[in-house]
Amino acid sequence: MDSAIHSSYINPAPTERFDLPEQNPLEANTLAVLTQRILLSMQQLGFSDFHYYGLFDVVPGDECQATDHFNLELFRRTPQCLSSEGVDVVQRFFRETDGDSRMWQSICYERQPFQRSLADSGNPQERRVLDFMMAREIRSQLFVPVYGYTGNGWHCQFLLNSPLPPKALALWIEDHKQALLMTCFYFHTLLMRDFHYLFNPWLHHQVISARALDVLTLTANGLGSKEIAGKINLSEKGVNYHLNHMCELLGAENRVHLVAMAKELRII
Repeated sequence: MDSAIHSSYINPAPTERFDLPEQNPLEANTLAVLTQRILLSMQQLGFSDFHYYGLFDVVPGDECQATDHFNLELFRRTPQCLSSEGVDVVQRFFRETDGDSRMWQSICYERQPFQRSLADSGNPQERRVLDFMMAREIRSQLFVPVYGYTGNGWHCQFLLNSPLPPKALALWIEDHKQALLMTCFYFHTLLMRDFHYLFNPWLHHQVISARALDVLTLTANGLGSKEIAGKINLSEKGVNYHLNHMCELLGAENRVHLVAMAKELRII
């Protein structure tokens, strides 16, 4: 990014102190209320807006229907990506920047905040990203992966947009990293408690179809293939097909193991 832009830009100073919102954490929030609480907290830390979504720790194999973490389809169905900007802005970003699909591999394996500096290297895709960000006065981005209370094999992540130039944001992180991590994890626990099914990538990437999920849920409730077939208007052969396919997909040895794994992954 042009250094002249940096030198002429007056950086808003992030807060030096952060207090979690005064609210009983046991009290349930609507998603809209929780989104606003997260936005206010992130703005208090100096960020302009946020996105929150679920990611696989490792990309599933070719048998999955969707494997691109930054697939535009993920953001066409709200609220699988919780965003303070609105889904239309997220859609536009992914459409105008080709989804920025190269980023996911670097981010997915980071268990610490990962700063992305926006720079113009002459690459057409990077130029589109830079133009889009500069039009919205975003100088750098920060990805904060959060673990815990998700299923095995996936985690959630905050994407935070900052008006600070990359070097200034890096210095800010050194001084405020613990407050940032505490804030992200606090809201992550609330989202996982009440809305985890919205962000589970096994579900919102449609790796497991709705019909297969019905079969899996009824199996977990103790029903056999014949009983399941009668309940969901599917042949017994079709029920067994879904169960066998899910065993192969998740690496389960049998139906009992499949149900246990599905619960561990928070699929059911």
